[in-house]
Formats: sequence, C-alpha cells, structure tokens
Amino acid sequence: MLEYIRIQEADQQLYLFYLQQKEYFFHIEKNETLTFQDVVDDMLPPPGFENHEHYYYKVFEDQRMIGYVDCMKGYRYSCIHDDQCLWIGLFLVNESDQRKHYGQQIFLDLLEMISDISLIQLGCLKNNPKGLAFWKHLGFYEIDHTCPPKREIIVLERKKSNDKGTV
Repeated sequence: MLEYIRIQEADQQLYLFYLQQKEYFFHIEKNETLTFQDVVDDMLPPPGFENHEHYYYKVFEDQRMIGYVDCMKGYRYSCIHDDQCLWIGLFLVNESDQRKHYGQQIFLDLLEMISDISLIQLGCLKNNPKGLAFWKHLGFYEIDHTCPPKREIIVLERKKSNDKGTV
C-alpha cells in the first residue's frame, strides 16, 4: 500500500529525490545543475493563486520514497480560476520504479484524495516520449502546445471520468 505525506516546503529528501531523476531532468535542463533553490522555486504557486489549494505529496512504499506529486486545485491552463479543475504541475515516479504500475495507482489515489473536481490538466515536455505515452494511456489528450524558454510543452487534459472509466 502506498503512503502519501503532504508537505508544505522543500526538504533535503525531496531534493535528493529530484537529483535521482536524471532522465527526466536531462529533458529539461541539459548541462545545468539542479540546485536546492530550484526545488524551492518549483513549489511556488502561480501569481494570483493561494497555497492552500496547492498540494505536494511525497509517495512512499515500505518507507522508501518512490514518487512525488505537485498539483493545484483551481488552476486551469487558460489562466481562468476554475474550482473544478486540477492542474498537475509535476508527477514523478522514481526511474527505477517506472513500468510497475505505480504511476497509474498514484494517479487514481490522487483523484480520490482531491475528489471535488471534474477536469484534470497538465503540461508534458514534448521531448519526453515516456511521459506522453503514460498520460495518453490514462486517457489524456492534447489541447495546446506552448514554448516557454528552452523547451516545448504539450498541454493535456481529460475529464475525471472518461470513456475508459476512472483510468
């Protein structure tokens, strides 16, 4: 059984977990070192949003951290406040634990923990084919592309319940 610990700020354990995800962060910042301050900055809500609807979960199995989720209720890609929307800002499963169905279980658990939503959105790096395949397997579809500095992001969404049921 997975255990979810909600946190409010970055700590050394989270920073070390980030550093272990070399493949993911290679897609983001080639030849740059990830600092503790980068993790702290990554946890800041977008302008105009409060932290009380921002959820950060460390995910454990048998006291070993296997994942991390950063999500925000009320944020929608179109920058409209929408209390029925959940934005997944970061969803990491330890690289050595991928392809063991943890990601799908974490996603389903997240939908139970934050139940009063009808839409889920997220951004996935275009050059992250494993991530795109994972989200599309869960029923997400592309709604837009955006190009912030250094990387292209595909914006995906799905309804909480879709044609595939809850997954």
